[in-house]
Amino acid sequence: MATGNAIARWRTPNGLRATTSQATISVDLKAWPAVDEGVLVSVTFHVSVNGGAATDQVATETVRLQDVGAQPSPLPGAPTSGFAGCWQCGFDLDCSGLAGGTVEISATVRTQLSGTDYDTEVAAITVYNDADGTDRRPCPYTMFVSPTGSGSNPGTEGSPLQFWWQAVNALVAAGGTYNLRHARIVMLPGAHVTGDELTYVPAWESELGWLEVEFRAGATISRVWNEATGGTEFPASYWPMPGNGAGTRCGVRVINAEIIDAGLVGYVPEDVTGQFWIDGGSSRSRHSDGTNLLAKFFDFDGPPAGFDGPGTASWFATGHTRGGVLNGFVGAELTRDCSVERWLSLAYYSTGTSVLEVVNCFSDDQDYIYEDEEGAVLGLIDYLGSADFTVTVEASGTYAGKMRVTMASPPYDVAAHAASLVGSLHLGLRLTGFSSGSNGDFEVLDAGAGYFILDNDSAVEETGPSGARVVTCDRTTARTWNDAVHPDLWRVQGDQLRPIVQGLGVGLNVRSTQGLFASGITCTEAVLEEISMPANLRNNFDSSAMPRARMRWWTCAGPVDFGGGATAVDAVFHDIVCGSTSGFPTATAAVVERIHVISGSPVGTDGTSGAWFEDYASSGYLPAAGVRGNDSGLGSRPNAAKWSTDSAWSQGVGAWPAGLLDWSYSDGPTEGGIAGTLTIGTGAILGGLSASLSPGSLLTGSRDTETAFESTRTLGVALEGSRTQTSTYTGTTE
Repeated sequence: MATGNAIARWRTPNGLRATTSQATISVDLKAWPAVDEGVLVSVTFHVSVNGGAATDQVATETVRLQDVGAQPSPLPGAPTSGFAGCWQCGFDLDCSGLAGGTVEISATVRTQLSGTDYDTEVAAITVYNDADGTDRRPCPYTMFVSPTGSGSNPGTEGSPLQFWWQAVNALVAAGGTYNLRHARIVMLPGAHVTGDELTYVPAWESELGWLEVEFRAGATISRVWNEATGGTEFPASYWPMPGNGAGTRCGVRVINAEIIDAGLVGYVPEDVTGQFWIDGGSSRSRHSDGTNLLAKFFDFDGPPAGFDGPGTASWFATGHTRGGVLNGFVGAELTRDCSVERWLSLAYYSTGTSVLEVVNCFSDDQDYIYEDEEGAVLGLIDYLGSADFTVTVEASGTYAGKMRVTMASPPYDVAAHAASLVGSLHLGLRLTGFSSGSNGDFEVLDAGAGYFILDNDSAVEETGPSGARVVTCDRTTARTWNDAVHPDLWRVQGDQLRPIVQGLGVGLNVRSTQGLFASGITCTEAVLEEISMPANLRNNFDSSAMPRARMRWWTCAGPVDFGGGATAVDAVFHDIVCGSTSGFPTATAAVVERIHVISGSPVGTDGTSGAWFEDYASSGYLPAAGVRGNDSGLGSRPNAAKWSTDSAWSQGVGAWPAGLLDWSYSDGPTEGGIAGTLTIGTGAILGGLSASLSPGSLLTGSRDTETAFESTRTLGVALEGSRTQTSTYTGTTE
């Protein structure tokens, strides 16, 4: 036995509470072996009740449909309850049969290479168990908040308070304690704001659990809006997290909130830990109408949650939808079963202060600056007009003395784009190539049929200046739009240890973006797996270092580019289909195999090239008929979510649609040692292996609807809306 160095991530949030109505907790952990420690054998969970001796629960990887969030996954084709299927290790903890109190669960991850076992210990999470009917919460109270409430009310549903911070004060007073673990605040329907004055909140904490803030249907939340300054007020927008002395923690679980504009901001003082769990719900710009792509989303670019203050802070999101926004989930330590729709810039982004972890997420409807094409972002202009432009000065009226620009015959409706910028806090138009008094960055005051009026008092009247150009700009920072916005699906900015993207689907309406490790950074032991991206997207690892990275199970019709000096010492790349590639770091990688290139030279062992995909729009990455099945050489991963965009997320066999082709399985590269090989005949749709194959074993056989088999191996079939359904197969073990 040797000490291991596996990557392990709890997928069950710390501090959940079991009750009589929700006595079963989905306990799950995802683990990856270090690249030089073979394959994953099992995870042993150690369960200790009230500090007693631990009992063990051994699990192997299978499809797990976790149910620990406030609402179902928003992903297309996901189950009607719980999260989308995810290939991980776990078990269902039935707390009703355990003594009430505290349950601690730690884990040991076992991997194996060449007969040597490696064990990695994982720190414990805690479940608070009240499933026996005893309410052990330090503050067993609920306070109600309504926009029409009052701070003088008692906080009942019929006589609610007005602000969140008033409810915190009332809970502390009602419970006679500063410990608000699993106390509840209910936000009643209406338009809530975070405060309207410098708020005072007494000391409070939540131990390892959560102060739960539930939003009823019809309840929205936004920061205080100051019409006079055109911005948000501080510090009234803070959600205070003062703690109860050094070393304490304030956790707020925000359930099913509809967040408008910039998100919630916690203030965390020194030596205190603050954490938001954004659980369910949605967030959007106030300019979003549910269908549009609008440049003015730029006005409100904050994520659903953020922090201020010198303390330690983090946030994560589950089951949450961002729609009609500039950016998606920026700075989250985990984004699980979330979607980003109608977005313009960064969908999933880490600056280096938080380690990127994206699990089972989907993004669609994105554009950048194709303003002259159908589906353009309203408000994005980049127009070289020359003779089309006429500049005049308004002689009278509301805009007397201001600059008026008229266009003769533009190729697209520039005036309509300009009109959508009226009232923007940040965006305007940059004029270049005009006379000197007309050039600059200006606010758009008005626009109509064939004209727009700018906040410029020094315009020079003229017609058709040579080289005259109009571009959308961020007038507060003197940047044009394409300098201010970086269209990235996921982006890592700054050195990171073990960033993870596991399961990322991209829709057909994403037109201009990329996955990116910023140039010159080092991402050690990155995990990038089960990713599907349309042809117009690219993945760029240019000049980045990726030591011991693990990249596998990709279907990407666009390029995967390592050009410009990217390095990947001791990395593992296998089972990838991409449109093209350059600079693949084969010289330093430990394993490169089964890398299929649509256009260009093959890469690595078993690599081929050619026309791999049929028409994308109709097939969703279905391989062409001539390369389906085992002839492909690809090791499709069984039972994980399908990342083709036209398929359900609750079952599948990796990149290709289930039931359409033969497939073969190997959980790792041949150089790392294969735990087992499984070959199933045509038409199989399989779920998770409920028992792992022993090293070197082989299970073979065919399966159809007429034949019954005998076998000691049981395979679970994960179906939409159902946790597991088991079928028995035969075969021989050799």
